[in-house]
Amino acid sequence: MNGLGLQLYEPLVVNGQKITQFNYNADEKKYVSNDPMRSVTFTETSVPLGTFFPTNGWVISTSEGDIGSAFENQLESTKDFMEQEDFSLGSMVIGDVTVVGLEDARPGIIIFGRDPENDQVWVHLILEFIPNGNNEMTIRLVRMGAGSGDMEYLTTGLVNAICSRSPYLMEPDPTGSVSIRLTSKANAQFYFTAQLLN
Repeated sequence: MNGLGLQLYEPLVVNGQKITQFNYNADEKKYVSNDPMRSVTFTETSVPLGTFFPTNGWVISTSEGDIGSAFENQLESTKDFMEQEDFSLGSMVIGDVTVVGLEDARPGIIIFGRDPENDQVWVHLILEFIPNGNNEMTIRLVRMGAGSGDMEYLTTGLVNAICSRSPYLMEPDPTGSVSIRLTSKANAQFYFTAQLLN
């Protein structure tokens, strides 16, 4: 024991016994009640990011350092493919997506771009974010949604690449900013960063 712990404002009653304090055991990452006769222990865990991630609006950052080389290669391939058709790739937003034919918004991704006339175009995709345990998630395409222009066709390679490299390890940004890095367990160089929208 290192002397650190939790002092309760009011006693916790377990099986008729009052507990007022938990001491922290750093080696075992556990909090143990101060009275060993009343043995109550709980283990330190982190909040599973997979339960938090799809419930907010996020943008995929493509800035240097925010994507791995394998993701960057796929992104560049998609951009090149789009440019052949005079389209350009814009932002990619993860959040609740409303698709024609579905009553409720569902988690998904909206990919924006520009068409040959420089009008904004998009495609909506319904994704399933499946937590596989603490800080691990599978991303699965449920269905392509409504799109404008040829965006569905032009972005299929990128979407398939993201889904086929599941599951992902989710790590909060060590700098403390509100972002999450998703790294493919199949290829550590296939990672991207999602930043919380303001």
